[in-house]
Amino acid sequence: MNEEQINNKYGNQKELPIGLVLEPIHLNRKFNYLLLLKWILVTLLIIFLITYLFSKCSFKDNKSRESGVNKNTLNVNSYKINPLPRGLDEDLFQTDYRARDTIKKFFSVSDRFELNGIIRFSSRILNHVEDHYSRNAFSIPKLESIESVEKLDGNLSGFFIAKITVDDVFRARTVLLEDTDRGFLLDWEEFVRYGQMNWDDFVKSDGSDPFYFRVRATLDSNPEFAFPERSKWVCVRISDWKSEEDLYGYVRKDSDIGVNINNLLDDEWEKECILKICFPKERKGGINQVKIVELINNNWIIK
Repeated sequence: MNEEQINNKYGNQKELPIGLVLEPIHLNRKFNYLLLLKWILVTLLIIFLITYLFSKCSFKDNKSRESGVNKNTLNVNSYKINPLPRGLDEDLFQTDYRARDTIKKFFSVSDRFELNGIIRFSSRILNHVEDHYSRNAFSIPKLESIESVEKLDGNLSGFFIAKITVDDVFRARTVLLEDTDRGFLLDWEEFVRYGQMNWDDFVKSDGSDPFYFRVRATLDSNPEFAFPERSKWVCVRISDWKSEEDLYGYVRKDSDIGVNINNLLDDEWEKECILKICFPKERKGGINQVKIVELINNNWIIK
């Protein structure tokens, strides 16, 4: 057997064995598998951490929401009188019924503490309620009838006005209600015409501190002893809803307040608004003349 035959039979001895040739290939594949496995593990770890953090934040949010709901529920449950809640897809008849229910409940209260669950901004106006009834005896007239309930629009969208009759000096009255998430709440400030002082007490006072009142205002003219040079002033006749004592308020025509009041009262008769007024320090002859300090609101409802 010659050398060529031997080489053909056993192969060239200078060539590497097959195992040594394939081993680097297997090592390279093994390294790639390990690297891929590491990337998969890192990716899964990142996804787990993100999911954990997100669920933790969501839990805190839900817990805070639940605590908020629980607080609201506790507040609502602490009220002795509550309105009927708004129903899903309720019709006009059901809305009217809820509004009338709130009115009846308001006029059935026996003390000022029962008002909290049935009036607007009960938390905001607690001091107002306390202040008002510290100056006036608590009294809610007897409700005789509810004539109508009508929805308002424009600036008072979401509010309803009800025409009623009560057993009082002024039998025909109106009340304003807002349809909230809790149901219809009556505007107590508008009903009592809340002001920072009783009107007659203010008229008789001798101070110069400003106070705000819910009044009816009409453009007018009056001998301005305390406000000379008539051409420079806007004169407004200011009336309280119960008192017969009118006041005449003055504000400079060229001031922002003067321009706003002039625009508000132009072609208006006894426009309902909230004014802050004070007596001038020197009352020159006119005891019924006041300075208009601020136009707080264009109507009696603070939204």
